[in-house]
Amino acid sequence: MTALSLFFESCAGKVTGASYLPNHLRKFGLEMHLGSGAIASKTEATCCPPMRLSYDDGDTTPFTVLGPNGEGLGFVSFTKKFKYLGSLVNHSLTSGADVNKRVKSAAAAFGSPRSVLCSFVLSEPLRGAVYSPLVLTTLLYGCFEVWCLRDDLFAKPRTSHSSCCRAMCRITMAHAIRHHTPSKQLCKRLGIAPPAMCRAYP
Repeated sequence: MTALSLFFESCAGKVTGASYLPNHLRKFGLEMHLGSGAIASKTEATCCPPMRLSYDDGDTTPFTVLGPNGEGLGFVSFTKKFKYLGSLVNHSLTSGADVNKRVKSAAAAFGSPRSVLCSFVLSEPLRGAVYSPLVLTTLLYGCFEVWCLRDDLFAKPRTSHSSCCRAMCRITMAHAIRHHTPSKQLCKRLGIAPPAMCRAYP
């Protein structure tokens, strides 16, 4: 399966451009998966409305992809969000939906082995060695090294990571505040290199 993303400035351009794709992709041995009858389309489109307009103000009617002779090859349906190369792309073109998804996935990844990650039986460096590939990679994969996030979005993964570190070190938020324990210090105890999102913050 190959992922491909295309951008069009208008609905007319989208319909015209999409009709060129099947024949072009066929030259490389690829296929454009279109909907037919009751079978849903694997190829999806989304509408990115201009400022001050909502998603519902745009034309989100499924459109037909035409062949070289004008015959209908199938249809493409619309969606408000879709996954592209592991990231969630929202019609608003903001990163909020993907950040929330990453934080939720990391919380689930931490919850499964929580009894192990927070156990006194394991040393703190060993807990960190288990946490990094299982949870931290889920939180950071393909996202925060290349994105430019607003402060409110940037705070969500940072808060999630700090919460996990406190849990593994058996420290409550109240204890961390009272004793001024920064996340970087907890990372050091766990043997985790502080992620880029934490290096500039206590």
